Amino acid sequence: MEFEKSEGQCLEIEKSEGGCLGIEKSESGYFLSTETGPWLVFPSKETQTFFSISKGRYDVKKISEMYGDYHVWRSSHGWLVIEDYSDQEFLLLLEPISMETIKIPIQPPLPDEDWFECFLPLPPTDPNYVIVFTCLKNPYFHYFRAGDDIWTMYEYDVGQGCIIYYLVSCNGKLYAYTSGNKVAVVEIFPRHRVTLLEIETVSQIPTEHVAYTYLLESRGEVFLIFKHCYSYTTTLYSLMVFRMDLSKMVWVKVESIGDDRIFFLGYCGHCDSYTITQPRGVKGDVVYFFHYYKDEDEAVYQFDFEKGSLSIDLPCNNKVSNAICGSPFWLLPAVSFGDVSQYLQRTSSNYCLRYCAKS
Repeated sequence: MEFEKSEGQCLEIEKSEGGCLGIEKSESGYFLSTETGPWLVFPSKETQTFFSISKGRYDVKKISEMYGDYHVWRSSHGWLVIEDYSDQEFLLLLEPISMETIKIPIQPPLPDEDWFECFLPLPPTDPNYVIVFTCLKNPYFHYFRAGDDIWTMYEYDVGQGCIIYYLVSCNGKLYAYTSGNKVAVVEIFPRHRVTLLEIETVSQIPTEHVAYTYLLESRGEVFLIFKHCYSYTTTLYSLMVFRMDLSKMVWVKVESIGDDRIFFLGYCGHCDSYTITQPRGVKGDVVYFFHYYKDEDEAVYQFDFEKGSLSIDLPCNNKVSNAICGSPFWLLPAVSFGDVSQYLQRTSSNYCLRYCAKS
């Protein structure tokens, strides 16, 4: 969807008057439950501020596992991958609602000259879950599978200088979007292999503009999203969504993602998909994303496919400004496999996950 320019302005954008998504302080104390998600989370060294997208409220919590000098590598399936820099032995997987935690050996030392992204293609409740740290400068990645005692490094070579940038799981396979706009299938078990797919490259990308790319899986489908800005500016130009069609080996542009689905786009390619299985006070067929507002503060944008409209909310107001620190991220309610099974029986489709990158 290309955004039209208005007279004397960068974009015709509706602006909320109520601060971040019109959110007010929760009066009932701790409200983090499956009924109040999804959330926009602002972490700090001592507290975490949770904004409920569905309830229009926020709450400030102190989670001991998110205290001090730490980094949230990824938020996926309702779980967080957290590295506590004071703990050189373990990497922590945390589900903030139940406060369930899983400790795994800390990932191998990551060279400072390289840049890595972390992926959690399946939730830790899945017996086949895997965590992947992939290097964005050189063709190799580290992975840790359920039941492993140590991390494994794999160096790949698919030619054309391709480097894995984004990784998602769909229908039992790992798909990667690489440099050169290529798509690859990544195999970890029972053998190591990265194979390029002969899928048609997206040709509708306006090359004269700056593009931010996102790859996500939703209900058995893989989507590729491009957020464009006018060259050398932060002014939004367009938001394009494509669905991978493996039967024809092409990317198909979509004009709707369905009234029961929401896409959340974060920083550095972080993204997620949320399925509305019951009324929660949120509207579907919408994409939420972070971006600058008139080259000033960063804001939360909401693009509505049905209305073809773009609205904006500033990311915080003076009620919570003192509580906010660090890069925000989206947190979705954890989905149990029982819930997924029931949903699949109603929709005859598959369920969603996300990928994320280091901030």
